[in-house]
Amino acid sequence: MATKVHHIQYPAQQSPIPQQVEHEIPSPPKELPATDVWSVTGDIDANTVRDLMLRLASSLAAGGSSIIVLDLTRVTFLGVSGVRALDAFTGGAAAHHTTLRIVAGLNGPARRALLVTSAFHSLVNFPSVRAALAT
Repeated sequence: MATKVHHIQYPAQQSPIPQQVEHEIPSPPKELPATDVWSVTGDIDANTVRDLMLRLASSLAAGGSSIIVLDLTRVTFLGVSGVRALDAFTGGAAAHHTTLRIVAGLNGPARRALLVTSAFHSLVNFPSVRAALAT
């Protein structure tokens, strides 16, 4: 199975249009499940959350991925709308037999937002992308 890596860069407190989106497809060993890795930079707020959810939904619609890893370690702000959307998306992914693994790192805005809203314990959370892929 292939791992797809996506990078999204949202500007901080500006337009919801991503400034940079990259897509790489490395070839991991065949015994690994198909995985999409999304790396987000910038703010996840009311202006950008819809775009992010549409991009994540494209992984579900494409099928073939049993794991979606969402790297939030470079997020500069994670608003309540983003936390709620991630929580809802987790349930939707499970209905498609897909696991959402959130990487919030050991410190930073995304981790703090998840901790403050108590979503940290209800979402599948990892300290690094490597840890999320290794599980």
